[in-house]
Order: sequence, then structure tokens, then C-alpha cells
Amino acid sequence: MEEFNYKGHVLKYEMTEITPEMAQKWLDKVDNTNRPRKQRKVAQYRKDIRDGNFPPGDSNILIGSDGRPLNGVHRLTAIVLENKPAVQMVIYDYPEDYRVHLDQGSPRTAGDYLFYRGVKNARVASTGVKRFLSLDRGATVLRTTADRSGDGSFSIGEIVKAYDQHPKEFDFASDLALRVTGSIPLQTGSIIGIIAFLKIRRHHDDKVIENFFLDLAGKRDGVTIDINSNIGQLRALLIQENNNKANGYKALPAKMIQKKLIYVWNHYIDGTKIANLAQISGLGEQIPK
Repeated sequence: MEEFNYKGHVLKYEMTEITPEMAQKWLDKVDNTNRPRKQRKVAQYRKDIRDGNFPPGDSNILIGSDGRPLNGVHRLTAIVLENKPAVQMVIYDYPEDYRVHLDQGSPRTAGDYLFYRGVKNARVASTGVKRFLSLDRGATVLRTTADRSGDGSFSIGEIVKAYDQHPKEFDFASDLALRVTGSIPLQTGSIIGIIAFLKIRRHHDDKVIENFFLDLAGKRDGVTIDINSNIGQLRALLIQENNNKANGYKALPAKMIQKKLIYVWNHYIDGTKIANLAQISGLGEQIPK
């Protein structure tokens, strides 16, 4: 076994034949910070092992200081299920804090890394962080063009860092968004991002935000919404959009729904009345107040 020093960490590594017993010993230490296993990926690795097409690749198996595999779970699972050994490069005592920089094997997303941290609904929460970052940079709508990491226009590091800086705010946003999802015809991640922006950048009180979104979704007990009020007008529009989608009719683009939602929020905070929301088009850039 060889050793090398990387930024003060002494790592041990070896090219070794991993037996099914070794693989199982490591898998027994897997916990909920490892990604859920993808059966198609395991099946592919099993076939490669059977066919003799499973040489050591450029993706090392990383074992943490507690003996837990930080990656390679699909490969280790395939070795156990096929009951055949396979030669792989293994690095031991790999620091947990390097994990966020992994991008090997089955590609990792920001949602995977939030999942590692035990974040509830991690994958939809990561979309919410991206929506927040998009608003933070002055963009009305989240850009969705995938880059190599699969996380759109923001790097995994940016997304994880943003969450780590404001975990309570993003958890609040996720919990509230999941309560209103279905009543508001937007992706849950988009709603999370808007709520998080209102908390983190605008510093609005939890109850103010909560009441707005629950009223919009018609889910605040004992509250009747005036159909001519700002929220009432938007709620009527959202109900119509949900009906259109359910019946296969053409619906408003998500971009316009987001703009109108933010437009109504801004009037809600200002205390000003919107005359006829349904007839308002365009709107331009809408950033929440």
C-alpha cells in the first residue's frame, strides 16, 4: 500500500482485488448520506463483471476514515451480487469534506450532495437554491440549460455553499412550498427559490410569507379570499391554469405565472390594488420586494 500527502491529508492507496466479502464489509457501513442505488447502473456493472469487461477505470473507490465508502456503491453492490472479485484502485482515509468535489462514475448533482447532508427533499431543494441564485442575480426565471454537472447555470459548489449559508431559510421555504404545491401550477423548486429569496434577501417575517402563499393556495383555515383582491385575482388565474392543464388546454407559460406571482407579491407588500390582473401582459423583469 502506498501513501501520498494531499493538502496535509495522508492518503493511502492501492490497486487491489476487491472480493465480494470486502465489498460487503464496506457496504454494511453505507448510511443515508450515500445516494440511493440505481438498479440500472448496478445491472450494467454486473453484466460488465460477467463479461470480463470491468477493468480498473479512472474512478477510484474512496473509503472514508470510518471505513464507509464515499462513492463506488454501485460497483461494490455489483461485485457482491455477482459473487465475483474485481480489481479496482482504492483510496483510504479520504476526507469527508472533499466529497462535494466528486464527479465520478454515475454523475453527482447538487441534490445528491444536499442528500448527503441529510437535507429533507434534497433534490427539489437543490432546484430551489438554483432558483434563489437566479433571482439573486437579477434573472426573472431560472435558466435550465444543463451544463456538465447537470445543474444548469450554477456549479455544484455554488449551490451547496448557498444552502450551507442559509439552511434554516431554505428548510422553511421547502416546507412551505410543499404545503402549497399542486395548488400553484409552478415547479416546487421555483416556489422554494422565491420564498427563500423573500427570507434571505428581503428579510420578511415568516408569517407574512406563509399567509401570502397559503391564501394563494386556499389553504389557510378560516380565511375567505375576496375574489377581487390581489391574491383573489391571482388565485382565480391559477385555478383556471390548473383546470386548463387537467383538460389538455393551452396554459400560460411558467415564466408568465412566476412573473404574475411576484407582481402580486410586490403589490401585496406595498398595499396597492391591482385593477385587472388577467389583462396585464408583458410585465418585464419582476424581482420580489
